Amino acid sequence: MPFMLQTECTYHEKPKAPKSASISFACAQLKDVALELAWPTRCAICDAPGALVCDTCRQALRFWDPWLACATCGAPFGFRQCCECNSFTRARRGQTEEPLFCSSAVLFSEESGSIIRCYKDAGEQRLASFMVDAMQHALSPEKWNTFDAVTFIPDSYDAYLRRGFDHMEAIARKIVRATDLPFLFAFERPQAQDQRKLSQKERWNNIDSAFNLRLSQQALSLPKRILIIDDVMTTGATLRAAAHALEKKGAAHVEGLTFARVV
Repeated sequence: MPFMLQTECTYHEKPKAPKSASISFACAQLKDVALELAWPTRCAICDAPGALVCDTCRQALRFWDPWLACATCGAPFGFRQCCECNSFTRARRGQTEEPLFCSSAVLFSEESGSIIRCYKDAGEQRLASFMVDAMQHALSPEKWNTFDAVTFIPDSYDAYLRRGFDHMEAIARKIVRATDLPFLFAFERPQAQDQRKLSQKERWNNIDSAFNLRLSQQALSLPKRILIIDDVMTTGATLRAAAHALEKKGAAHVEGLTFARVV
């Protein structure tokens, strides 16, 4: 993360906030209190009151350990022998391209799946901050400094209209604010079929050529090192297709970062 030099303010007297700003802040506080009374905060996993993710459920999450991960594809347990990017597994899945390196914050489980579903489909958008914090700590500060921009896998048009927001765009924008990296809205919304109900081979066939750069990006020179954000990595088909689209337009190095990863 780039070092930002802050200069001292030369004014000794702290400027007063406008009265309208104070009123707006007070109204926002009252609104939060009213909402909490009407709909108390509950754990996204066990539904216990008090926190978005309670301490017990937080401890049940299986956080990804980069020291045990595969150096080629980032699979959580591939340090000695990777079960994801070996030649036999790749041939069975019909993968002909080199695997994309992808880091993840946690392993996909019942608990992490509940967090994702509650965030993007049940309207609990406050969970974005929890997910961003976990994803930010999945990479070292030195690793963050190697990227020139952050982009994301966009929702399909149907999902965007159904949810009312793009759940990964929201995550990506929070990440760029936390890291000071440039934000890149790279892709048009894909028209591909929903991946969640497809087999591994069907996922690769479905996502092939699904990503097109936005018109505003096609005429520009892309950053050389790009990080793609997504919620879950299952086979890697989506991230690999997105990375391939960026590489065809001039990106020299592309990596993935997800909140969870299926093993």
